[in-house]
Amino acid sequence: MNQPHTDEAGHETAAAHPAAMPPPQGGPYPYYPVSKPMNNLALVALILSVSGIGIGGIICGHIARKQIRENPHQDGDTLALAGLIVGYCATILVTLLIAAYVAFIIFMINHAPTV
Repeated sequence: MNQPHTDEAGHETAAAHPAAMPPPQGGPYPYYPVSKPMNNLALVALILSVSGIGIGGIICGHIARKQIRENPHQDGDTLALAGLIVGYCATILVTLLIAAYVAFIIFMINHAPTV
């Protein structure tokens, strides 16, 4: 059943003696790409916009995107863009809420019953 393996010269090969085979070696380490450093202003823009300080998020977002365009070794353009979008939406929403509140106050003053 278990016949020894021989080469052309008649010598037994290592396959005939499994204990003589070296243990399998691990392959080379897998390649992990080095990530670019994150632009901190991009993260600040998103945090400010989400926390309700839309103007600060808009300003930081524009500055961060300019820095990322000028230095291609930085990452974070998506965060800066998200900060800009959320900042503009938050600023528009707050402006509309303030305008509605002022309009409500003016309406109530003009339609108040006279005593």
